[in-house]
Amino acid sequence: MPDLLSEYMMLRFSDKREIIGNKADPGPVITFSRETGCNASGVAHDLAIKLNEYCLQRDLKGGWQFINREILEKSADKLHLDPTHIKKVLTDKDRGVMDEVVEALSGKRHMSDLKIKKTTQEVLKEFAERGNVILVGRGGVIACRHIRRSVHVRFEAPLDWRVNEIMTRFGYDKKFAREFVIKSDKEREHTIGCLTGEKTCNTLFDLIINSSRFTTRQMTDIIFQLVLVKEILPV
Repeated sequence: MPDLLSEYMMLRFSDKREIIGNKADPGPVITFSRETGCNASGVAHDLAIKLNEYCLQRDLKGGWQFINREILEKSADKLHLDPTHIKKVLTDKDRGVMDEVVEALSGKRHMSDLKIKKTTQEVLKEFAERGNVILVGRGGVIACRHIRRSVHVRFEAPLDWRVNEIMTRFGYDKKFAREFVIKSDKEREHTIGCLTGEKTCNTLFDLIINSSRFTTRQMTDIIFQLVLVKEILPV
């Protein structure tokens, strides 16, 4: 898979950089939101392959890729910070807005939390507007709702099923896996609130999938058909 982040960095900061995306009609972009334990990244990986095969067969612009934690890494690179610090800022429930504003205006050498959050959203939007990208998490449905050529999918499943998935995937015992799922769900909700200042609601999504009822391949096929029905790909 090509290094999308390196390519983005060259385009974003080069003196001769190209215009990223079609600002008049940005995208296409697909966003995934998921509860902990739902394999959204696996679906994103397979969907990117399927979209690239489709585009290649029809001589359309391809190069579809999916992005998840890379957004944090890209933001850290842009701000010259350790990605672990970025993650801490986005999951810290004890920091208030006034703390962020004071730090942003204080002139301290370390980067303010407020700027980290704004930069993360800026990066996410630029990836989306450039197009041919599947964004996993990070409140993509909110950040990209202005993009006409978009599809927004939410993955949910019963708690017990998700706990079993985490147990199988990481080898945790049931008690720890349950605590992990509940904690991760809360942290994700908090992170989205930090990044967007909003909460997600089901009316924002084109499709909500119960991950416990389908295989990864079936979910990939369902979303691929939705992409075709919504006609977000170039003709």
